[in-house]
Amino acid sequence: MVCKGRPKTFENSEALEKAKELFWEKGYEATSLSELIERMGISRQSLYNTFGNKHSLFISCLNFYIQEGHNTLCSILNSDEHAEEKLNQLIDMFLEYYACAKSKGCFVSFTIQEMAQKDPDVKSILDKKYSKNFELFNQFFVQAIEKEEIKSTLSAKELTDLLDGIMLGASSLCKLPNRTEQTKNLFQIFLKQIEFIKK
Repeated sequence: MVCKGRPKTFENSEALEKAKELFWEKGYEATSLSELIERMGISRQSLYNTFGNKHSLFISCLNFYIQEGHNTLCSILNSDEHAEEKLNQLIDMFLEYYACAKSKGCFVSFTIQEMAQKDPDVKSILDKKYSKNFELFNQFFVQAIEKEEIKSTLSAKELTDLLDGIMLGASSLCKLPNRTEQTKNLFQIFLKQIEFIKK
């Protein structure tokens, strides 16, 4: 698995984090430049000089969020632990995103609903993001099967398809009330498709 480090364009991570949180709270359309400037603690000219316009800033926030998430996935899936420990760490992380009382869901899922169909730049970024994650998960399952750490009636690609679908479903369910148990059950159903082998 090839996992690149954070690009140099993310040097202004603190400002991007603040802007991302505001976009996440209000959505792209409802967020004004004045609110962004206030939240980020910078001048209007500094925003333009560093990030460009509002759309460019949003794209930077989205790329920043995606890269952070990918780095986290890589750190888990590239560790020396057994496949069972890796999957448990992944699912614990997903449940923290999608099934805890204070969950905000996923910034990407909010972006999909608001912008993916009307903004070609966003659509392209998200398509690459999901393709990249799909490849990462598929390689993990292929290697885990080859190393005989897991076995399943499903192929590596089928396990990846299933996990990918559950993650997308959970990102929507978490926005509804009283869906925590259903979300947890989805990931437990996924784990039932796998037998872990300890030698």
